[in-house]
Amino acid sequence: MGVHNGASSLERTVRSILTQESVDLEFLVVDDGSTDKTRGILAGLAAADGRLRILTQENGGLTRALIRGCAESRGKFLARQDAGDVSKPGRLGELVEVMREDEGIGFACGSTEFFGPGGEELYVSSSAGAEGRFGALGRIALGGPGPSHHGATMIRRSDYEACGGYRAAFAMAQDWDLWFRLIERSRFYAVEAVHYQAEVNPMGISMAGIQSQRALGKLAEDAHLLRMRGGSDAGCCVEAEAIDRGTRGRESSAAGHYFIGALLLGRGNPGCRKYLLKAAKERPHHLKTWLLLLRSLRLCEK
Repeated sequence: MGVHNGASSLERTVRSILTQESVDLEFLVVDDGSTDKTRGILAGLAAADGRLRILTQENGGLTRALIRGCAESRGKFLARQDAGDVSKPGRLGELVEVMREDEGIGFACGSTEFFGPGGEELYVSSSAGAEGRFGALGRIALGGPGPSHHGATMIRRSDYEACGGYRAAFAMAQDWDLWFRLIERSRFYAVEAVHYQAEVNPMGISMAGIQSQRALGKLAEDAHLLRMRGGSDAGCCVEAEAIDRGTRGRESSAAGHYFIGALLLGRGNPGCRKYLLKAAKERPHHLKTWLLLLRSLRLCEK
């Protein structure tokens, strides 16, 4: 796990891993230049449980933190976890069992429950995608079958190393860049059970940088198609680095607030209004936000 200024929910996240049963584990947490109380919280938790190993570095972003963490890990399987999220009981045990039963499985993932910042239920994402096919899969796709969440995924270490691991060029969508390279040499296993609970944070990397995330995800897919045709993906990596440099620090939380508000409106939750109001304040010229706000007013009147 990589973490940068995650003190508010860090202890809950760490304990959700350290209380996993039926597995021998080490938990490597890379403190990516945190300036809040993260370092002190991690030190206290590590003093109480020797399985927790803390690595520190200057802030270099999630991808570089994961590269370091994976390089220093010692396990046969690499399981991801995102700061602020929670792994449900039995997650690691079931995924290890799947991976041990079939050496051809390079990575595996269960389903994920997504919640808003206030604990609001948003949606459940299945690793089987819309096709609804669980078990070993030989193909993954953006918006289709594939891991339901980066933090919920387990990877066979030998396959991770053989395909080159995380690549620093992909500051975001580093998960899909890795998964596409894994599927070229192994299979993916979609587990039906809900293993993971993830918070949708409007200021998180996936929401605040959603346009860059999508562009980099598409580049990861393009690189995959090039490799499948026997070509080189070097140009895609150059483009990926350019996208990161060109958009860093310029995107806001408006897209995240809009996304959460729209989902809550669809579920009939009056709490949608506060998120849509924040989105409208940040992007006053976004017509769709105002249209949803009008709908939310009618919902609140019921």
